Parts: sequence; structure tokens; C-alpha cells
Amino acid sequence: MSIKLKEIYLNGFKSFGRPVKIPISPRITAIVGPNGSGKSNIVEAIQWVFGEHSLKQLRASEKFDMIFKGNGKTPSARSAFVELTFDFNGQEYKIARKLDASGENTYYLNGESARLKDITALLGSNALVSIIGQGKIDKIAMATPQELKKIFEDAAGTSVYIERKKEALSKLAGTEANIERLKDIIYEIERNKKSLYIKVKKAEKYREYSEKLEALKEKYFGAIYTFESEKLKELEEQYLKNKNLYKEKMNELAETESRWSILREEFNKLNKKMEDFTSLLETQKQRQNQLLELKNSYTNRLNDLKSIYVEKMAKIDSLKEETQRISEREKEIHLILESLKKELLEKEEILSKVEEERNLLTSKYSEKEMSLLKKKNEYDELEKSLNKLENEKKSLTESIIDLTERLNMVEEQLETKLERSKELNEEISELSQNSEKYDKKTKELLEEIEQLKQEMQSIAGQREFLKENLEKIVHRKKEIQSEIFVIQKQLNEYQGFSNAIKRIFEQKDQFPGIIDVVANIIETDEKYVEAIEALLGGRLQHIVVESAEVAKKILNFAKNEKIGRVTIIPLDLISLKSSNINLPKNAIDFAKNLVKVKIDEKEKLLNYLFGNDIVVDNIDIAVDIKRKHNLRIATLDGEIISSSGAMTGGKYENSTSFLARKNLLENLKNELTEKEKIEEEIIKKLESLKIKLDELRNYSEVVNSELLEYSSKSSSSKRLLQELVRSENELSKEIKNLEKLKNDYSLKVQGMSERIKVIESEIKSSNNTLKLLKKELEDSNKEMFEDKEKLEEINEKYMELQSEIRSLYERKLQYEGEITRALKRKDEIEVEISTFSKEAKSLRDEINSIEENIKELEQELNTLKSETESLFKSMNEDKSGKNDKVKELKEAEEKMEKLREETEKLREKMHSLELEIQAKKLKIENIDEKYRKVIKLSEEEVNNIKKEMDDLENKIKYIGPVDFEAEEEYKEVVKKYEELELQKKDLENAKQKLIELIEKTDEEATQVFMNTFNTVRKTFKKYIEELFFGGKGDIKLLDKENVLESGIEIVISKANSRAQKLQLLSGGEKALVGLALLMSLLEAQPSALYVLDEPDAPLDEFNAERFKTLLQNSNAQILLITHKKNVMEAAEIMVGITKVDDISTVVPVRLEEVV
Repeated sequence: MSIKLKEIYLNGFKSFGRPVKIPISPRITAIVGPNGSGKSNIVEAIQWVFGEHSLKQLRASEKFDMIFKGNGKTPSARSAFVELTFDFNGQEYKIARKLDASGENTYYLNGESARLKDITALLGSNALVSIIGQGKIDKIAMATPQELKKIFEDAAGTSVYIERKKEALSKLAGTEANIERLKDIIYEIERNKKSLYIKVKKAEKYREYSEKLEALKEKYFGAIYTFESEKLKELEEQYLKNKNLYKEKMNELAETESRWSILREEFNKLNKKMEDFTSLLETQKQRQNQLLELKNSYTNRLNDLKSIYVEKMAKIDSLKEETQRISEREKEIHLILESLKKELLEKEEILSKVEEERNLLTSKYSEKEMSLLKKKNEYDELEKSLNKLENEKKSLTESIIDLTERLNMVEEQLETKLERSKELNEEISELSQNSEKYDKKTKELLEEIEQLKQEMQSIAGQREFLKENLEKIVHRKKEIQSEIFVIQKQLNEYQGFSNAIKRIFEQKDQFPGIIDVVANIIETDEKYVEAIEALLGGRLQHIVVESAEVAKKILNFAKNEKIGRVTIIPLDLISLKSSNINLPKNAIDFAKNLVKVKIDEKEKLLNYLFGNDIVVDNIDIAVDIKRKHNLRIATLDGEIISSSGAMTGGKYENSTSFLARKNLLENLKNELTEKEKIEEEIIKKLESLKIKLDELRNYSEVVNSELLEYSSKSSSSKRLLQELVRSENELSKEIKNLEKLKNDYSLKVQGMSERIKVIESEIKSSNNTLKLLKKELEDSNKEMFEDKEKLEEINEKYMELQSEIRSLYERKLQYEGEITRALKRKDEIEVEISTFSKEAKSLRDEINSIEENIKELEQELNTLKSETESLFKSMNEDKSGKNDKVKELKEAEEKMEKLREETEKLREKMHSLELEIQAKKLKIENIDEKYRKVIKLSEEEVNNIKKEMDDLENKIKYIGPVDFEAEEEYKEVVKKYEELELQKKDLENAKQKLIELIEKTDEEATQVFMNTFNTVRKTFKKYIEELFFGGKGDIKLLDKENVLESGIEIVISKANSRAQKLQLLSGGEKALVGLALLMSLLEAQPSALYVLDEPDAPLDEFNAERFKTLLQNSNAQILLITHKKNVMEAAEIMVGITKVDDISTVVPVRLEEVV
């Protein structure tokens, strides 16, 4: 691959304040000039373009030191830009880098934005540029073994392997981190999956119980509907019967009242006065009843009005307080607004003055800028035109040289390609025959492999099915073992018990005779757990001991250690007399009979703990039993009715059951045993299938190996045949193209020569005009820079003031808005207060009026009472002598009273029947329409169904909240879990591949490094013999076992002297060794370009001459910075660098002038 640097373009880089182009020779280019002129800046520019980040290497303290800083005449550059133009096999590539004053760093490839990685990829595995900086030769001589190793690595091009390895190690670390991250995620998802699985099972159970409950409800409510309907019919018949009897009694009462009326008339005839008394008495009674009704009406209305009045007055007081708060806030805001207005006026006055000054400066600056831009555009256009002409001239010259070389190459290639075409045709014929033979054998082998594959897939399918089952069983085993461990730990560590209990059982060896806590001693069926725990309550945590002596020790320990209070049950002290009573009807059993105890004196302990406590199904049964028996009762749901009649119940959302976890532990152990048996059976089946599958695989590998061999031969033959046919076609085209190129190149060379003469004339004219424009631009730039600083300063001040004023206006608007809202609210409050006051006054007036009316009514009632008593007294006096009539009237009245009572009782009974009928109708209406079916069941069947319904409802309650969406979520989680497992597997495969890549990279790097090392070593020996006249040199690896990490040592032995290390040589000798090593590296692994910054500085004239000879014998492209005149003679192009006003510029130099 032919790569040559053609040109360097610098603009704003370090001391190159103006655009500069440096032409580069294909062989040796010398850069000359006085010290401090900026020659080394060219070297650093090349380093910078190729991504050098070390500020020390670039002789800078910060990255912005790359940008031209300016001088008294020229302003600082806005950016640093360097562009290198390369010829890659006849195609031009431009590689550039730009750093803006903002800090933005950009790489370019052929004018397009690119990454440094893209540019590195373009350069390939070999280094494009090798740079030997100032003093580098001395540094090589003084280099440590590790530094020398780095030089060899650069020459061998193993940096690409190092980067590849570094990248692979980085990816490996990332992959391992991702694997760990995935493991954490999978662990969390697995936990979530388990939780969701439980939710899904709960939802399934909920549906199952709900469906059963619905079926039972249909029977139950159908039976209730039938029963209530029949009962309603009976009640309606009773109502009709009573109604008829009521009518008969009312008729009899009417007849008796008629008889009483006749007797009363007769009595009245006998005594007119008695009639008057009676009439007056009835009138007074009616009036008295009216007054009482009116009084009650007034009293009820009075109470309602007083309640409303109090409410209104409380509202009025609240509104007045709010008005006071609003008024105080209004005063505060007015004070703030006055302050804001004053501050706004001051700021606006200052802003007005600043704006006037700003407008004046902007106007002046704009005029100057327009003038400067006009001149600059004119300068740029002229410069572009001049550059274009120079580039065109240079390009034409290079093109002529290039075309001449190409003509020679075309003639040579034509001859070579004709010979190659003949050879290709012979090879094509031979390969066609071989390809047909390989294809036939491949087809036979493929058919045999397909049969084997089908049989293996069948067995693999069976194994996968068994593996899935095994994984599920293993997973469930782990879950069970985990749950057993947790429960066992809870039991062993007394989790859930008080701190005092835990501390005592941690030291239980100190207390011989301690048995355990009650919760760990007793056992009961799962369905009785809630009832037993409810009855025991805090007694579950009581400690059972053999004797009172043990109890005393424990109590002393608790007191001394201050661990809290404990309750202890010494078996030799407890005594509780329980009367022998019969088990009530509908009770399940006495609680003590439902519990098993692990100790000898169980009867004594059970009597102490439970006495005559009983357990029932539900709270209804408990209430019924409690009404008849003075017992402590618990339901299966954990509800309790105490001996005093108090009822306790309810549940916590999450509660820890001491007894339930022991039952759960036993169930889990049984399930674990069952899973282990199934696991053992599956493993045996898997082993059997694996043996069979391995046999098929071994045979398949043999067939595949044979197939691979024939396939490889067939593919190679076909591929090679295609390549040869394509090569032959391409060769024919190339021959035609080469003949055409030969004619084209000849015509182009003639035309280019004529154009060069015209361009040289135009360049001379443009240079004179450019000098005049340049002087004018420098003067304008300086003046513009000063004006710009003033304008930026005034603009900053203007923006600050605007921001402050805007902020003040916003605050002012906020406060004004708040005042408006406050005033509006005050008006609203005044209206509300006025409305409420009027309503309160009206209420007060009405209350006073009603109170007066009640007083008047009470006075009138008292008067009527006195008059009635007086009338009764007079009537009693007038009754003497008329006993017969009175007796008859009395008998009639008694009969009337009796009939009235009977009719009233009938009426009440009818009313009671009406209520029962309404209740039955309401009960029937409350039964859902869908359940209103005629179903006849016995009372026992209905009660059994009710128990089943209650049981199902309790189960549904026990299930708790159900999340039906969990089923979909569970499916998604399972899917995600499987995807993550697959990702994890992929990452683990990727990890293995990265490890293999790193090992392979090390092997390749070692091989490449050793090839270069051996070549350099051999060449180095040759150069040392030439430079030291009979001397010998060698390069050694310090650690041959670990080549990539080993340091390198140089050993020199001059003529007739023993070997010595490089550090012991003189300065000149070290320089010669460094140059010998440098030239050896050039010869072993040549870069496209070598940049040498004063490598000859330590050499005298004699040795410099030898160095010149070495350069001339080299075939590499070299950019050389030197002060040695005899070394300059080796250059084909000389570029002079000088500095004027701190700006480096390029001047043409001829060798004759230097010499």
C-alpha cells in the first residue's frame, strides 16, 4: 500500500496565526529556520491531528494553548485547525482536526466530521506516521527497558493488538458486570414471580369458591323464597279473618253507643243541668287536647329554630375573623407595592441611559464591521484565488510526474496480464471436473445426517420435557427448603415472641426444669388454630416450668438483666377448679379436648389454660349459647365472647400465627419427601436417554466430519472456480482499459504543461495586490477589537438591568392580583354576613314569638284544668237521687269501653299482621330476582347449605384481597424471566468468546512483535558494525517467557573491547546507537511518514555526513527538521520557517542560500 503525505495546512495553530500551506516531498523534506521560529510546532501539529492528548508532548499547559493567542496587531484566532493531505494509492485523503475557542474538538475526514476511531481504522494496522521529537535520539539511548519495548511495539504495529486487547478486556468487564446485573434482576424477578404465583393461585381459589358459593346461594335463597312466600300467604289469611271479626265488633259497639245515647237523653230530661255539665265537659276536653297538640308543635319548631340560629351566628363570627385577616394582609401588600414602585422608577432611569449608550456604540461598531467585512471578503477572495492557482500549478506538476510514471506502469502491466490470462483458462478446466465429483458424495452424506438428526431430535425432546419437570421440582424443593429453614429458624430463635422470652431461652441452660413456651408445647388441627390462639391470647408466650423454684430463678434473671416482664406457669403450683358441665348443643367441643400437649401433666395445664372454654362454628351460635350458659366461647374465625359477655373479633391484614407455622412446617416436610422421590425417578430416565443420545451423536460426528471434508473440498473448488472465472473476466477488461489509458495519459501531459505557464503569470500579479490588502486589514482588526470589548461590556449591563426590571414587574403584578382577590373576598364576606344576620334576626323574632305563644297556651291549659275539676265536683253533688240512670249509663259505658278495648286489640293485631306481611314482602323483594325459584328444602338442609355458604365466605375472607390482573402480570413476568435467562446465556457465551479473543490476540501480538524484533535486531547489528568500525551491537529481551511484558536492553561492544550497556557510552556514541536503532526500525517496519525533529543535533560534522548517507539510502518519506547544512543536502524540498510579530510564516529557501 502506497501512502504519501502531500501537504500540511495550518491555521490558528500555536504560532501559525495565519493560514499556511507546506508542500511535502515524496522523499525527504527539510524544514529549516532559526530557533524559536515555530519549526517544532509543525511536528506537534502532526501529532495533534493523530489524536495526541498529552499536553506535555504538545508543550502546552492546557488544550486552549493550541489556539493562536494573538499579538498587538493580530487578534487571537477563533480556532486551531490543522489538515494533512495524503495520497493513498492514487486517491487523495484529507485528515484534519479543529479546536474551537468554546472547547469543541472535531476530527474531519475529507471535509466530513468523523471520529478518531474512523481515522485510525482507515490507516490500517500499520502506523501512518512515526515521530522522532527533539532529544528523542538521546532518550532512546537513555531509555529504560520498558520504554525501549514501547518503541518496538510502535514499530511492530502491536498497538492495534494492545488496543484490541484493551477493548476486549473492557468489553469483558462490561459483560461480567452485565451478567451480575442480570443475575440481580433475575433474582428480583424470581422473587416477584413467586409472589405473583401466590396471587394467581389466590385468584383461582377465589373464582372456585365464588362459583361454588353462587350455586349454593341459588338453592338457599330459592328455599328461603319458597318458605317466605308460604308464610306470607298464611299471614294474609289471618289478616282477613281478623278484619271480619273487627267489623262484627264495630257493629256491636255502634249498637251499644246508640243505647248509651238514648239513656243519656233520658238522663238529660231528668236533669237539664246534668246535660249542660256533660256538654261543657266534652267541650273543655276537646279544647284541652287541641291546646296540647299546638304546644307540642310549637316546642318542636322552637328547638329546630334555635339549632339553626346557633349555626348562623357561628358562621357570622368565622366570616368576621376572615375579614380581619384580609385587612391586615392588604396593609402589608400596600407597603410592599410602594417600595417596588420606587425601585422600578430608579431601575428604568438607569436602563434608559444604558440603552442610549448601547445604541450609539452599536451603530458605530456596525459601520466599522461592514467596512472590515468588505475588505476581508476582498482579501479572502484574492487569497483563495491565489491558493487555487498555486494548488492548480502544484497539482498539475505532480500530475505530470504521476502520469509519466503511470505510463511506464501501464506497459509493464499489459505484458504481465496477458500471460496471467492464459494460465487462468487452464486452471478453470481442471477445477470444473473436480467440483462435480465432490457434489455427488456430499448429497449422499446429507441424506444420512437428516435421518440421524430426526432421531436425535425425538430423544432430545423427551429429555427437555423431563428436564423442565426436573427444574420445576428442584425449584419447588428449594422453595420448600427455604420455607422450612425460615420457619425452623423462627421456632428456634423464638421469633415473634417478646424480647424477654428470647433472652431467657438463649440462657435456658441456666434454668434446668424449664420446659418451653405454651405456643411450642401445644398442638391443634389447622381449623382450630384461630379459635385456640384467640382463647389463649397472651398466654401463648407464657413459660411453662416444672416447679416454682425454676420460676423464681427466671424471674430473678429477668429482674437483674432488665429484659422486661414475663409470665411463668410452674406445674407444681397451678390449680384451677373447673366444674363438670355438659357440652352445650351446637358447640364443637371444649377447647382443652381440641389441643394436644407434649408434657406429662397435660390435664393440669389444659385446665389452667382453658378451663371450660368451648369452641363453636360461628358468632351466631356463640351468642345463642352465651344466652343460656355462662361460658367463655371462641369461634373458628377467632371471635370471642368473654364470661362477662364482652365480644372481641376482627383480623389484622398480616399477622403471625404461632400455632399455624408448626402445622405448616409438617406439611412442607411431607411435600419435600414426595418431591425427592419424583426427582430420583426423572434423573434415572434422563441418564438412560443421555446414553442413547451420546451414541447417536458420536456416529453423527463421524458422518459430519466426512461431510465437512467433502463440503469443504466442493466449496473450495467452486469458490476457486468462481474466483478464477471472475479474475479472467476482470483481466480482459483491465487489458482493454490499460490500452485506452496509455493514449489518454499522453494527451493529458501535453495539455497540463501549457496550463502551468499561464498560471505562473497570474500568481505574480495576485501577490502584489494581496500585500496591500493585508496591511489595511491588520489596522482595522485592532480598532474593531477595542470597540467590541466596550460593546460586550455595555450589553451585559443592559441585560442585567432588563432582567431586574422584569423581575420587579412580575412581583408588582403578583401583589396587585393578591389585593384584587382580597377586596373581592371582603365584598363577598360582607354580603354573606348581611344575609346571615338577616336570617338570624328573623329566626330570633320567630323564636321569641313561639316562646310567647307557648306561655299563653300553658296559662289557658291551667285555667281549663281548674274549670274541669270544678265541674266534676258539681256533677257529683247532683248525682244523688238519680243512681238508677247513672247505673245504666255506667253499665253501657263499661260495655262500650270493653268493646273499644276488644276492637283496639283487633286493630293492633291487624296492624301487627300488616307489619309482618310488609316484612315478608320486603324480605322476598330483597332476594335477587335470579334466585326467586320455587325450591323446597327441609330446615336441616337449609341450615347445612347456610353453613357451607358461611364456610365458603370465610374461605374467601381468609384469601384476602384478590388481584385478578396478577394472572396477566405473572405471564409477562415469566416471559421476561425466560428472556433474561436467554440474555444471560448469550452474555456468558460472549464472555467465553472474549476470553478466547484475548488469548488469540496475545498469540498474534507475540508473533508480530517477535518478527519485528528479530528483523530489527539483525539490521541493528549491521548498522553498528558500519558506524563503529568493527564494533558489535545486540538487542536482548529481558524476559523471554513473557514477551509482551518483557523489557528490552541494548548492549554495545566497540572494537577490541568487552560488551557494555548503552548508558556507559559518550553522548555522540549514544546518538549513533540511537540513529542505528532508528534506521533499523525504518527498515523493519516502515511507516508511511517519518518526522525527525533535529535528530542530528548531538552529531559532529563527520558523523552528520554518515547520517546524511543513511537518509539518502532510505526509501521512506521523511520530514526532517535540522540545522546541519550537510544533512540539508539530502532533502528534495526545503521549507523555511521564520517568525514576525510572533506569527510563524513559510518562506521559500534554496539550498545554495543556506550553504
